Amino acid sequence: MSTLSEFEEFLLKEYENIAKAHFEAQKQFAVFFRYYILFASVPVLILTTADKNNKVFTDNIFAYVLLFLAFVGFFFYLFVINVKHEAVLYSRTVNGIRYHFYQNAPSHAANVQVLPLDRIKPKYYNPFNPVLLIMIILNTLFTCLGLYYDGNKSVVIFIIIAVLIVALHIISNYIQSSLQEKKYP
Repeated sequence: MSTLSEFEEFLLKEYENIAKAHFEAQKQFAVFFRYYILFASVPVLILTTADKNNKVFTDNIFAYVLLFLAFVGFFFYLFVINVKHEAVLYSRTVNGIRYHFYQNAPSHAANVQVLPLDRIKPKYYNPFNPVLLIMIILNTLFTCLGLYYDGNKSVVIFIIIAVLIVALHIISNYIQSSLQEKKYP
């Protein structure tokens, strides 16, 4: 039976703590997305409860509510990217510790299936994350609907704005991910 060095004891403790933090970050990601969905349901709530006959809630006010939701939704998006990056950093750290022990394991351990050992995976930038895609779609929809209810009915403008909003989200994700990659390669 081999004894662990002081450094390896430290790594094992670190592994336990980082693994817990990783799962907590994943949990935060999911919980925050639920809050975003609740936030995104505001237009549906307004449409179903607004009194259309008395015109207390005009189309212009609804347009501003939608544009405000799109604006705030973009900051939700940025926050979710940061939470995702935190989870990726924890995952990479766990992979590195796992790699250390796997490299120093007996030769018969090579036949044991283990979780990833690659310290550069997962990638920070993932434009196809379903949660992020849903947020992009909703923020774009809110912006276009806000413009529609504000009186702009041009399909060409909707398409241009939608492309710009999607591009803004994707570029923001890419920039934040690149900065994170430089900070924690």
